Amino acid sequence: MSIEELINKWERIQSYSSGFGQYFKIDYECIPDLCLGFSPNEKRCLILELPPRAYIPSVTEDMKFLTLSYQASFNGYMLELNENSFNDLFNELIISLLGKISKIDDNIKAGETFIDVFRKWKIFFANSPAPKISSKELKGFIAELIMLDHFIENQPDEEVDNIVDSWKGPYDETHDFTFPSHNTEVKSTEDEGNSISISSEYQLMKPDEKGLELAVVLFKSNSAKGLTLEKLVLKIRENIRRRKGDIIPFVERLFRKGLHLDNLVLYEEYRYEPLEIKFYDCCDQEFPRLAFGQIPPEISSLKYKLNLFSLDKFVIQKTALNYGNI
Repeated sequence: MSIEELINKWERIQSYSSGFGQYFKIDYECIPDLCLGFSPNEKRCLILELPPRAYIPSVTEDMKFLTLSYQASFNGYMLELNENSFNDLFNELIISLLGKISKIDDNIKAGETFIDVFRKWKIFFANSPAPKISSKELKGFIAELIMLDHFIENQPDEEVDNIVDSWKGPYDETHDFTFPSHNTEVKSTEDEGNSISISSEYQLMKPDEKGLELAVVLFKSNSAKGLTLEKLVLKIRENIRRRKGDIIPFVERLFRKGLHLDNLVLYEEYRYEPLEIKFYDCCDQEFPRLAFGQIPPEISSLKYKLNLFSLDKFVIQKTALNYGNI
């Protein structure tokens, strides 16, 4: 089931004249009775109903934006969304759960899966949305998303989860992506900009026994063809899902930046048109950098500009970008 199909189901349920307090099976190909509906107090609900003789533990967790409760009346569990601003995230939880539970024909296992998926997702419903990130931070984050999208598009389906796991930028690690053979540090520049900012002596430091490449994403800012954060995130989300990847690690990385699927619209005013990625070989002996181990130990907390116009000989790959169709 796609997100669009799920949204249509919510709209049909809400339009039924019977009102609130009724629940409808989400998908008749789903073996367990997994149902959608609105509670009597008009909140969105997801329900797992099990046979009376199926023993499941009485589990209840009452959170600010999401409540899990055991319902003795139908021997099952109810997830109740307490805040409409999390509707999109709740839909993601439902799609994730449906994918894991639909083929389970064991009632006890179905109950355990329902609880397990809830516990993996509940952290994203624990707090109010964080303050907006700055436009400068947003541009850097979009560059990382562009790189994530690039890596996913250029690897086979079975590597999708490994690619998302390699993305370390949201955790403020030394390099933005860490692969078995090399790391990638991501930077961005606008409108043929000739320099990038290096924020520490560690950003261009070669990792032990691995390579290091610098990926610079060139943007055209404030373009009528500009890409929004929301469109880019939704593109990557659908690509991960289409390739049978796990969406939770991707959502977790957004959450680390104070972002979730319901607050991306706050950044609609910022538009960037990605034009090109240039990859530079930072391991070349002549590549200009100030890195830990190559500077006096008394010097620390370095910040400097790296001019790109004279680095053409270190370019190992150029990739043109076209996001005009999303």
